[in-house]
Amino acid sequence: MGAGLPIYHINRFVEETGNHFGDDAHIIYVNSQIQDETTLGRLMHDFSCADPSDMNYKILADRVRYFKSDEEGVLIMCRMLEEMRNEAALETTKEFALRLIIRGKDTLEEIAEITKLPLAEINHLKETQQI
Repeated sequence: MGAGLPIYHINRFVEETGNHFGDDAHIIYVNSQIQDETTLGRLMHDFSCADPSDMNYKILADRVRYFKSDEEGVLIMCRMLEEMRNEAALETTKEFALRLIIRGKDTLEEIAEITKLPLAEINHLKETQQI
């Protein structure tokens, strides 16, 4: 953000009136480069650590150690990563199917066969024209 602050709070306002938009949506950016001795700075340090023994916060270090070193934790992390990869692959397949639908050269049945998505999903994508 360029101001050298450790944290930035962004809230939505109506430009014409200056009034708060009122949807309770806001964004918080944290500058992870600031790793000073404040509570937030020490947390940013911990987020950048590869070795849990170098972390400031024991509870975070213990969880990192569990997911990196404990057999059960590693297995859980592997499953989670596999699920994330599968979700990303599915979204990519849906995007491809939508491009084929928009192109209009293949039947919906052909698109289902090409993408291995259920025909019902292809129909849904066509109806909504979005992913």
